[in-house]
Amino acid sequence: MLRRSSTLLAAASAAALLALAGCGSGSGHSVPNDPKGELTASVSNLGQSDSLTTTVKLEIAPADLQALAKTDGDKLTDADASAISSAQLVVQAHTTNGKDLADLKPGDKNATALSIRGMSKGHTYIELRVVSGDLFIQGDVKGMLDLAHQSKTYTEVKARAASLPPFVKALVNGEWVSLSGAAAQGLAGQFGVQAGGQSNKDAQSKKMLDDLQGLLRKDVTVTKVGTDDRGDHLQLTGNAHQLANDAYQTFASAVPGGGTALSQAKPQNVPNKKVTVDAWVKDGVLSEISIDFAQFADSGDPAAGKHLPIALTFDQEGDSIDEPSGAVPVDLTQLGSLVGGLGGVPSG
Repeated sequence: MLRRSSTLLAAASAAALLALAGCGSGSGHSVPNDPKGELTASVSNLGQSDSLTTTVKLEIAPADLQALAKTDGDKLTDADASAISSAQLVVQAHTTNGKDLADLKPGDKNATALSIRGMSKGHTYIELRVVSGDLFIQGDVKGMLDLAHQSKTYTEVKARAASLPPFVKALVNGEWVSLSGAAAQGLAGQFGVQAGGQSNKDAQSKKMLDDLQGLLRKDVTVTKVGTDDRGDHLQLTGNAHQLANDAYQTFASAVPGGGTALSQAKPQNVPNKKVTVDAWVKDGVLSEISIDFAQFADSGDPAAGKHLPIALTFDQEGDSIDEPSGAVPVDLTQLGSLVGGLGGVPSG
């Protein structure tokens, strides 16, 4: 809906740095009195727990989504707008040895279990787990087809899956499937997730934190604008062009898969204009980051003047992440027959 795609991606990258840098690093619970020092310390303090749940969510009203779609010649139904507005990506990390995330060492093999969930209206449509180096995946295929207005397709997909390898049938039926060993590490790596030990993660996290602190010192002004139930409300301002370029360099080099994810980003095209990011710090720990993307809209753009925030929230609590029971193993030797079988599946 907003046409400044490179600006949006670069700004989102800057916010993602704040989220990712908090995992696996920490420097105690003390928080300086100055706003920039408070923010930097609050990011480090995210790792002072055995669990961290990060949620990425839209905070855009369904009516605003419908209005913006209409200006682009599209139409969103009430159900579609509600589904998009309530969409969330929930990422939880939980240590398996009782240590804080900040205290994990390179030799702590498989010391962190991970869960990544894609949700809407409180319902989980897909979940990925990494437990003890093994990868587990479960998806609500029928639910996803319903969201895409392809409900009638599910019966045919299910019938086709019945003649395919057991793990495909299980996945289509909404059951857990599993992948272990090197294959799990390879697939997890496509999501930017490390399925094995901690050998690289600790160094990457430290680099992200160091680079983030440098970015805050160089590119961003931080002021305290108030306090509410989310904590101290801090406002970050900086030059969008400079921030985007520095954030791009950090994200591409320090985050696994970052270079690939940002391969189409063009931070050099981001205009020289002020960008504002809101953050909240509660009890010395970063609790939320919010970017209102309406600020990137040009004058006359239908998005200008609207409230279009995307938020990242942080919670140092979370249930244990366990290995699902009854998961059907993925048989890599059957992938050839799988490709052949899928050749007859209609595209819808």
